Amino acid sequence: MASTRRVCRGIANKVVFAILCILSAYLLSKFLAIVKRGMLISTSDDVIFTEYSLERNFSNITVPARRLYEKNGFVSLQFLNLGYVNITKSWICNVECLGILPRVLFITTDEEAHRSLSEWKPELNVVLEKFGDGKAMAYGKVSYYRYGLFRVQVINRLLRKERIPVFETEADSYWLGDPVAYFNRYTDFDMIIMHNGCADMIPSGVINGGFLYLNATAGTLRVWNKLSRRIASVLARYDDKEKDIGIEGSEQIILGKILQSDRLKLQWLPIEKFTSGYWYMQAEVRKKADPIVILNNYINGNGEKVKRAKRWGHWSLSEEGDICIAEACRTAL
Repeated sequence: MASTRRVCRGIANKVVFAILCILSAYLLSKFLAIVKRGMLISTSDDVIFTEYSLERNFSNITVPARRLYEKNGFVSLQFLNLGYVNITKSWICNVECLGILPRVLFITTDEEAHRSLSEWKPELNVVLEKFGDGKAMAYGKVSYYRYGLFRVQVINRLLRKERIPVFETEADSYWLGDPVAYFNRYTDFDMIIMHNGCADMIPSGVINGGFLYLNATAGTLRVWNKLSRRIASVLARYDDKEKDIGIEGSEQIILGKILQSDRLKLQWLPIEKFTSGYWYMQAEVRKKADPIVILNNYINGNGEKVKRAKRWGHWSLSEEGDICIAEACRTAL
């Protein structure tokens, strides 16, 4: 009788083991399917799996980025879609006499933007990495922050895998000099950053997310990977890309919070040299500032940005959108 029970228990154990093997295989197949679609977000600060990073190695970007890095010691990046082409063209006209453009890699995210920019000035460094639908995006919408996450993760790839320092800029700005020449006075920093805001010429202590120089240090890599993970975690909660989530997905706000607890060697740029959109709004700022760069922020919508730039003589592109305004690069305040 005892031997019969032992035989039965042995058979039962084998059946249970077989069921567990089948179940494990099933769960593993589901897990791999999710990973293949790039929908799993890790809770680790060291790894992030999203649709933007898992299935792409960004070779369209990393190869030319490395070429520019080997020549210049860093790569300057600008991202744009079709809705941002004319603003980018105006910026190109604004800076073309400063010797900046050979260092810039323009990352277009739709075919029309790529064609428009590369055919307009073939000498530019322009690549295509498809993302989104090419339409203008409104601040606060999920689609806006998804594009921001894409940008963050491209930079993460260049920092983490390629060890390339990145100077991230945006075209909704007006430059009166080469900021990199100013950066040369700063050494041994993880990040060189700009104040966002500065009403009445008072330092805001809030980082601007569109004007950053990132050295590929261990600290920068750690913080930037946290930034990727946390933005992805926020956006994973929303399916409607047109939903307005306020500042919840803001790259610069999330980055600022990370830096409150993860201390890096930061160099803040002087507010009189690198000013925000308050330059347009406050006479006191204009009086005290001697800017190298003026950001055209604190205003919503590309159309309103263009109107403001034209009103202040900071628009450098013809009405037809194909010719630089004469001497636009040398226009002073």
